[in-house]
Amino acid sequence: MSDDWLRIRTEEDRERLHAARYDVGICAACGRPLRTDETVYLESFVVVGSYLWGPVGRECASPEMLARTDGTEPERCVTCGRGVYYRPSGRRRGQATCSRRCAGRAGTARQREAMRKGG
Repeated sequence: MSDDWLRIRTEEDRERLHAARYDVGICAACGRPLRTDETVYLESFVVVGSYLWGPVGRECASPEMLARTDGTEPERCVTCGRGVYYRPSGRRRGQATCSRRCAGRAGTARQREAMRKGG
């Protein structure tokens, strides 16, 4: 698979990427429905000169990602428990999340916990 595979070219590609980023119901690359217990690989997609991450199934993950994660356990999404593999990044992650929806839910849970402790 070439890097071209993860390049957003059409409006349909863009809509699929954004839907997958929000809910991880589908593979951002090919649109295949993903099972709720299926591990996802967060790959980098080229979108008009910038990059956005998107969840893909194993068959759409890059060879580099598969080689890097071979034999390692995925992180678990703190909200839904789905397995998640990330690309190496300089960014610091506090908790693993598989989607924007799960990231939002995790943030809400942290706020509630902080309010509970502070109040």
